[in-house]
Amino acid sequence: MLYNQHDMTDVLSNSVTFAQEGSIYLTAGNRLWSSRGDVMAEIVSDDIACHDFLLSWSYISLDQEDLLMGSIKPVCTEGLLTEMVKQGINPPTITTPFNIFKNIKVEDVGTIVELPSVSEAGDTLVLQAVMDIKLMLLTPASKMRSGQGSDSIGYSVESSLVV
Repeated sequence: MLYNQHDMTDVLSNSVTFAQEGSIYLTAGNRLWSSRGDVMAEIVSDDIACHDFLLSWSYISLDQEDLLMGSIKPVCTEGLLTEMVKQGINPPTITTPFNIFKNIKVEDVGTIVELPSVSEAGDTLVLQAVMDIKLMLLTPASKMRSGQGSDSIGYSVESSLVV
């Protein structure tokens, strides 16, 4: 999930991204857009070339009352919500994640089908930020559910300052 570092209500938007990029399938060369119509990041390289940007995280319904009453089921939500509060992100500002390990297909009749991940050990996805962003990374619950293991996901964040 991506957030504008200077305005945490300006979030990664799947609908704006789909409209601007003209596709629901995103890979190298595509850009990820914010809810305000600004480019947040560009996909520079992509070994996987199969990602989900349709489904919400952990398939739960986020309701303001559920958040306040603490009745959200602890799928991956507990850790996510705790970390979001630490980062100054109000839970109702949760955006649709760019799920790099999910393989979601849309059938001709519009049915959404989750297939086994096509990613393999060593595959990389490189995003280049176009604005100052906060990036939230989550572990791939879909790999756990599909029986493909619980291996750690390696990642790095590189920063360069152009003067």
